[in-house]
Amino acid sequence: MDRKTHYTTNEEITQLREELAEARTDEYKVRQRNARTKRIVLTVMYVFVITVLLGILSQLIYAKRTGEAPSLFGVFMYRIETASMDPTLPVGSVIVSKEPSNPEALSVGTVVTFISTDGERITHRIVQVIPAGGENTTVTYRTQGDNPQNSIDVEILTPDRIEAVLLFKVPLF
Repeated sequence: MDRKTHYTTNEEITQLREELAEARTDEYKVRQRNARTKRIVLTVMYVFVITVLLGILSQLIYAKRTGEAPSLFGVFMYRIETASMDPTLPVGSVIVSKEPSNPEALSVGTVVTFISTDGERITHRIVQVIPAGGENTTVTYRTQGDNPQNSIDVEILTPDRIEAVLLFKVPLF
């Protein structure tokens, strides 16, 4: 059996090294391009998040100065400051609420945040719906806090004073 042995020449080795270097360079360029694209995307996302946070902060400051409830796209956050809704919403709880689409179509059991005739912001549960008719040109509501010591609120609630309807409570840690 006659086998011919083929040895790699210096020219072939040089050519293989050049091809390998070129392949590595192309791979490096692709990696660099991907890293650059990733950096740009992350920077844009960072700027977007910071812009949104600054917008929220400015809206909160404006709302605090004007006495309005701070909202973002019709969603409000309130902090419970009295025990009138205890144990459902203990003092210090934060609730997330939204503007009702139709404040005249709320039902018994709905937790609402409203402005009292004294100008106070109150969060209570609707316990009675008084339909329109007679003296009432629109539906009205009776409310009460969930605390067992509370009685039904004396003040009748009109739909125009309802600011928000409870979505959920942010858990306290």
